[in-house]
Amino acid sequence: MVAIGATGCLSDEVPETGTETVIPEGTASYYTNPSPTGNRFIRGSGNLEGTDRVSIDTEGIPRWLVAVPSGDESVWVVVTEDGSTTLWRVGDGEATKEKGYRDIPRGYPPVVTDGEEVRLVRPPEGMPVTATPAVVGGDIPKLLYVNQKGELVVARKGRNGGSEEETTTDDSVETSRFDIGSIPDARITEVENGRYAVFGDATDRYRHGALGDSTEGTTLVIYDSERDEISSKTELPRPDVFEGLGPMAADVDGDGDREVVATLANPSDGARIAAFGPDGGRLATGPVHEPGWRHQLAVAPFGPDGGTEIAVLRKPHVDKVLEFYSLRGGSLDVVSTLGGFQSHTYGSRNLGGAVAVDADDDGSTELLVPTAERDRIAAVRRTAEGTETVWQKELKGSVKSNITGVSLRDGVSVGVADGSGVQVWQA
Repeated sequence: MVAIGATGCLSDEVPETGTETVIPEGTASYYTNPSPTGNRFIRGSGNLEGTDRVSIDTEGIPRWLVAVPSGDESVWVVVTEDGSTTLWRVGDGEATKEKGYRDIPRGYPPVVTDGEEVRLVRPPEGMPVTATPAVVGGDIPKLLYVNQKGELVVARKGRNGGSEEETTTDDSVETSRFDIGSIPDARITEVENGRYAVFGDATDRYRHGALGDSTEGTTLVIYDSERDEISSKTELPRPDVFEGLGPMAADVDGDGDREVVATLANPSDGARIAAFGPDGGRLATGPVHEPGWRHQLAVAPFGPDGGTEIAVLRKPHVDKVLEFYSLRGGSLDVVSTLGGFQSHTYGSRNLGGAVAVDADDDGSTELLVPTAERDRIAAVRRTAEGTETVWQKELKGSVKSNITGVSLRDGVSVGVADGSGVQVWQA
């Protein structure tokens, strides 16, 4: 482990010992999304339809979940609405509470690392609690986050070369700062080859307010962690904005490299889905329906022939229509739709409203997404005839948290919070 001053920290069990920042070396990091790419696709398979739920009973209402693999078991970090944070292990049909953490600020989407133990990354000093830091491994581990000035901050021990707009040092930490004008609730997305994407140049020119505030980004910023520099910056023409907290990275066109998927919006045309190359250049833009948000959910082999498609919820607060997009020859087209789903509640910063996974252990990928009433989780499958709901799981109340999960050594685990606690299906 590398300790680096007081910029942020990894917590221990209650009570916490020490206040120094710790950046883990050689450990994996886990987020409220199943992947640091922002893509809500769980690789692996399991027969979740035929599996009984395992309930985690919490004292408060869970708002955030992070899942971590542990052999054939899963570990769940559960954050309730007051910031109370606990760790649970699910295996052999039971949930066991293992420890608690010192409470985190309300509204902070947690990040954890898994090395010798599962540890909680606390918000770095100066970071808005609505934002999410990113842990970068390698020879010189780093912590990426945005501060209250809208700067992208890179904290590290030692030097990695390259250039930056501003560098500050003290006895134990070195920090680069890039003035990108980031949104205050930014999610930093891992693209590939040491590159990370974040929305910058915040504006309030599009005051929809569906995602917690009326501030949205207008540039797609790519940071190269190996060179320690901003490698590209793609600006949207007025009046467009990126309506989202962070982009999603996935191989959309099948060329082996990840593209960046984001939702664009403006007051007159509404929202549409766009795909960008890893260098920030726009590849294709989907159709406009009418004013209203489009919630990008997952990129996965949804197609009936196993082809890659993008799952999107069109106007989840009004239309509640699931769309599947395919990128073909430079055109991003809607190839199938199905109504009756709600992946998001208006005004929430919780955008983890679905996951893609082979939930039947049959070789095809389903989308697990709340029904329109948000009291059931539906497994939705693409077919040669279109799209269909193949089964549903009834909840003990409405959805209260993000839906997430993880691939295990021989199976998968998926969980969501409802009015009575956290429900986990593991197979």
